[in-house]
Amino acid sequence: MADAKGTGVVFLKNKLKANNTDEEVVFISKLPEKIKNIYFKTLSISWIPVEYLAVMMETTAEIVYPDDQEALFKLGQDEASDNLNGVYKVMLKMTTVPFLVRQTAKLWRHYHAAGEASAAFDKNSDKQGYMMVRGYPEFPASMREVVRGYISGALALTRARNISVVLDELDPQCWKWHCKWD
Repeated sequence: MADAKGTGVVFLKNKLKANNTDEEVVFISKLPEKIKNIYFKTLSISWIPVEYLAVMMETTAEIVYPDDQEALFKLGQDEASDNLNGVYKVMLKMTTVPFLVRQTAKLWRHYHAAGEASAAFDKNSDKQGYMMVRGYPEFPASMREVVRGYISGALALTRARNISVVLDELDPQCWKWHCKWD
C-alpha cells in the first residue's frame, strides 16, 4: 500500500463542513471504522494509505454530487480550486499551462509516496500535452479520476479556455492525462 499526503483529507473535512454539517455526519457514518479513525487524526503533513484516501474521496463524491457520473472529476476540480485559489491565484493568471503542468508533475512526490510524474507537450501544438505517472499500477482508479479533475481545475485558474483532460488508462505502468486547451 503506497501512501498519500493528508492534504486531501483536510480538503475533504473542510468541504464537508462548509457545505453542510449533515454531509459530514453522513460521510462519517459510511466509513469503515479503520478509515474513520484515520479521517479524524489526519493532518496536512500526515501520510496515509492511498487506498483509504480513495475510499474517502469516493464517499465524499457520492454525498456531494449524488447520481453524478462526473462526481470524482468535480471533486478534483473543487480540490484544485481550494488548494490554488489563495496566494497562488494571482500567480496562476500570469503563468502558462505548460509551466503549470510541469510544476504539478514536479510536486507529485511531495503528495504521493509512489510513482514518478513527468510532463510532455505536443511538438506541433502549444495547446496540448500530457502529464504521466509511471511505476504506480496500483494507483486507485478513483484517485486517477480525482487527478483528472484536479488538473482541469488547476488549468481553469490560468487563462486557458476550452479545457479538456482525458485519462489514458491503457498502460497501468504509465497513467496519462492528455490535456488540451485554448
